[in-house]
Amino acid sequence: MKPALLHFSWLAVAAGTFYAGTTLKKGETTVAGDGRTRAVMGGNLTAAERAGTLKSTAVSRDASIADFLSRYELGSGKPLTPDRMRQAMSEALKETDPVKSTMLFARLLEEMTPDNAAASLATLRESISGFEMMRYMPLLAYQWGTVDSKNAFAELDKQDGRMAMMGKPIILAGLASKDPAAAQAWLAEQKELPGKEFYTQAIIGGLAKSDVAAAVAFAAKQEKAEDRTRSAETIAQEKIKGGIEGAAAWAAGLTDPDMKKGAMQSVASQLARTDLTKAAEYVKQYAAESWAGGAIGDVTSRLANKDPQEGLKFAESLSGANQPVAYRESIQAWTRSDSEAASKYVNQMPVGANRDASASALASSISRDDPASAIAWTSSIADPKVRETTLIDVARDYRRTDEAGYEAWLPSSGLSKEAQEQVNQRGGGNWRGGPPWGGPPGGGGRGGR
Repeated sequence: MKPALLHFSWLAVAAGTFYAGTTLKKGETTVAGDGRTRAVMGGNLTAAERAGTLKSTAVSRDASIADFLSRYELGSGKPLTPDRMRQAMSEALKETDPVKSTMLFARLLEEMTPDNAAASLATLRESISGFEMMRYMPLLAYQWGTVDSKNAFAELDKQDGRMAMMGKPIILAGLASKDPAAAQAWLAEQKELPGKEFYTQAIIGGLAKSDVAAAVAFAAKQEKAEDRTRSAETIAQEKIKGGIEGAAAWAAGLTDPDMKKGAMQSVASQLARTDLTKAAEYVKQYAAESWAGGAIGDVTSRLANKDPQEGLKFAESLSGANQPVAYRESIQAWTRSDSEAASKYVNQMPVGANRDASASALASSISRDDPASAIAWTSSIADPKVRETTLIDVARDYRRTDEAGYEAWLPSSGLSKEAQEQVNQRGGGNWRGGPPWGGPPGGGGRGGR
């Protein structure tokens, strides 16, 4: 499963929850958590009277919403039969106003039971597809996970692979929000589950919505460093909803460096979306910390994409092991806008880690268009580890764009047999786990190439 797909699904979940939680109870007036008084449907009122009552409340300004709630007796305490759920769901999905449709759909999900859940999915499949499915399916899957996860998983196993791939992790998140132990037990039973790490993140996401401490405890149990990092990113995103300062303080209190890396990356990215200067100040204080490379790389990349000179100014202001990270991102952005000026700048830099990182960025950035120059820049890198890693990246691009030229150059390339095997491997580039210049993990990789 692709990360983008899962993340998009979570966006859809978040978009729909604005209406969840406004359950209408039978025959009473309630005070909601926001302090507003809401009149709700009484069991002794006619449909018209119930609709009239709803029209005068904060449920919706749209009279047709109140009419819908009345006709299907939502909030009366009477469960919707599968047929009645199908009918109501179909009507909600036919609504052409997407905001109104999502509101009706979310309200119907509050009426989901083990008996009518499968009918809800069947109606969804019959009514919509494509982008709209991405809007509604995550909401349904999450709610089903809280209501009847066992049958939800079984039903998804009957569907096409794409729907199961999209829905099952979200079912698990719903289950985790209600019964964390059951969710973890289900995952432990899956011996051959493709993309198991995404299911782990689903549990983390579900837990983080209700019990951050439990989410952190579960994240800390993950054996792989990258899983702990992703988990902390997920938890931090939930913490950010309560305020960026609180999320930053929480991230600073983490003791696991891999989790701290992930949490800080989320905080820094969120800050950078609204105040890049503040984001730069935030990450600068951690410039010497090994776990801060990803956040520093991300902020520098944003600065440099806006203005390469701002990126360089920020890189020059840093000290410690992450300074090369910032130089690499700055030079990479500058090369895209003016490779000649960037080349002159790198050429006059003193020998050292900063120049090596900059030369590596320059070589990687021009390798597709000018492999000969890229190879020459690689040769100027002093650190043998950085030089070989960069040459592998350059060779990959050379092979993709000019295989004949690559084959002619290979015997004299100086690449070891092991390095040549890496060149021939599918994919390429670097992930957050380790930058090519040998600095701290999380240093930005090949950025936005």
